Amino acid sequence: MKAERLLYLQGGRCFYCLRKLDLSDATIEHVIPKSMGGKDAENNVVVCCRAINALFADMTPKEKIGTLIAWHGSMPCPVGYR
Repeated sequence: MKAERLLYLQGGRCFYCLRKLDLSDATIEHVIPKSMGGKDAENNVVVCCRAINALFADMTPKEKIGTLIAWHGSMPCPVGYR
């Protein structure tokens, strides 16, 4: 799955924080991490900003969902968060 395609399908925004992304800042994030058996299939990948990809690292899907719920569905980007 190419980042360009995913970024287009996501409206040019980070899947998690909804920040407008340039392709240079877009990274492929595995919903189920590869370290936990996640595949490179389209139903397991999204494009997100580098900051969130680093934050989520090897979190389980449950931990990621918990983070999104804590932020009421749209979390702020960690870049610039205070």
